[in-house]
Amino acid sequence: MKKIITTILGVATALFALSSCGQVDKTFVDSSKAVAPVILSSSTSNGLSATYKPGELVVDGKAVDSTLVRHFFAAVMIDETAVNVTIASKDVDSTNTVTAPAATLSSLLLSRGYEYGKSAKVKFVLRAGMSSAANTGYVDSETTIEATIKLKKNAGGAYATFTEDSPWSVIGSIASTGNNWNADEAMMSDGTWHVCEGLVLTTKDQFKFRKDGAWGTNFGAGPGISTEPYVVTIGEEQPAGANGKNLAVPEDGVYDLLLNPEAGLYKIVVHKEDPLAAYTEDSPWSVIGSIASTGNEWKSDEEMTSNGTWHVCRAIELTTKDQFKFRKDGAWGTNLGAGPGISTEPYVVTLGEEQPAGPNGKNLAVPEDGTYNLFLDPEAQLYRIEKVQ
Repeated sequence: MKKIITTILGVATALFALSSCGQVDKTFVDSSKAVAPVILSSSTSNGLSATYKPGELVVDGKAVDSTLVRHFFAAVMIDETAVNVTIASKDVDSTNTVTAPAATLSSLLLSRGYEYGKSAKVKFVLRAGMSSAANTGYVDSETTIEATIKLKKNAGGAYATFTEDSPWSVIGSIASTGNNWNADEAMMSDGTWHVCEGLVLTTKDQFKFRKDGAWGTNFGAGPGISTEPYVVTIGEEQPAGANGKNLAVPEDGVYDLLLNPEAGLYKIVVHKEDPLAAYTEDSPWSVIGSIASTGNEWKSDEEMTSNGTWHVCRAIELTTKDQFKFRKDGAWGTNLGAGPGISTEPYVVTLGEEQPAGPNGKNLAVPEDGTYNLFLDPEAQLYRIEKVQ
């Protein structure tokens, strides 16, 4: 699984314990004689990735076999604070490429107390060492990679495809948020519709939609409506009017507010609860594969959560060219793919149906491009792939 490893204190304690027992037998890199890795190219799109010229390490005056040298990222600055946080990543030796998925970068900020919706400027180096814990000596690249990371919640529920930041927002007199026409409630977009999800509204509240946190472009009730506030019809698409009258709901409740600015439409619906809300437990299981949307090339794991029986990797974008499997504890010792007797690889799954999973089974694939929830019941050795609507 993707983990942030911060081990300085733990390592110091372990070394003290070992030395007190006279059992220290560690190999330390001579950093003064090491050759730093060189970053050749990098990207911060949907995570962090880099190609590089490998570093060279020296131990006891001898060059270390290149196959034993690991390369990984380390955060050295978060906003204005100097840090030394290693992000474990696995090499693809044939291409000298290393990646850290977006979820790993989010974990980096969560572990330091950042809240969802907040951003941080992070500076990374590429590090070469004998292990990702980097507790036996290492050498860093001279150049750095700088990225602004925004901490987002995983997409889920009825709006799992709404993953884009939106320039649109909701503003109004909204008691539950303390908004008194002086703040904006954020929206997310699927590229067409924009949603403000789970907003608590009373019949006394009034609201509108606006763009870029300013009044230059705003939508309210449709053309020809003079009543203010205009009480919407729940669940129906209605025309939005530029500079239109304020909107209101017919009864107190929790609502999802949707806007299609290009079509000039809005829709207010009763909040759709997340069908995966019960999946709150950390899972030892994960998804690994060749997945273009995450940059996963069989070298990192897509996290899953569990309801105690089933485990889910939610809202992952897959193409028909992608292939994947399930594995436990981020290792290949226990893994599940297509069921027993299936020799075709990749095996194209039947969507929405529970299917048998096989230990060390063939890779799986989806029949069409889309966003999917990937379910696994490892005890029953069943999996189910559902397209997010």
